Amino acid sequence: MSDANLLTKQLMRAKRLKAQSIIGAATTAGVIIGLIPIPFSDTILLTKAEDMEVNSIASIYGIAKDDKSREFIKKIIEVATAGTVIKTATSTLKAIPGVNLSAGVVNAIIAGCIVAVIGESSILAFEQISTGKKTLDDLEWLQKLVESKFANRFFKSIYKSFGQISEHAGKEQIIQTIKDTFMMRTA
Repeated sequence: MSDANLLTKQLMRAKRLKAQSIIGAATTAGVIIGLIPIPFSDTILLTKAEDMEVNSIASIYGIAKDDKSREFIKKIIEVATAGTVIKTATSTLKAIPGVNLSAGVVNAIIAGCIVAVIGESSILAFEQISTGKKTLDDLEWLQKLVESKFANRFFKSIYKSFGQISEHAGKEQIIQTIKDTFMMRTA
């Protein structure tokens, strides 16, 4: 491996680690927001958390703030929240035998999962853009990217991992389960 390739790989790893620290903080915020028992407050707060998360990750990858990037960021959030992944989350939680989670815990799990998937999707998308493999004009591949990277893993992992969450789970247990399920490893 050439020195330039090694340096590029190290730079990408450093950016990913930085971005994952943002995802960790945003996922924590998502879980806490999901635990708020006030109806509809979570939607407004989650939207803010997701927007701040993706914009912060975009900044790490040097994505300029302009109309194209705003549209791209909007598409990332849209695909990750409306896609198969989140629909699978809700139905899978209901289908796990013996799981009797309170509405607050279910909301916290789903909110944290949404934020984690958005963050990891952002990393994958912005890595493609920063390496020149894709551009901000390429919107069609995002949905395929999110679904291919998260939908199958999500279904398998949520069944196993969330079956271990008790009805009285605290935010720490929920956050750790979400991190174990979604956070990509930087090998």
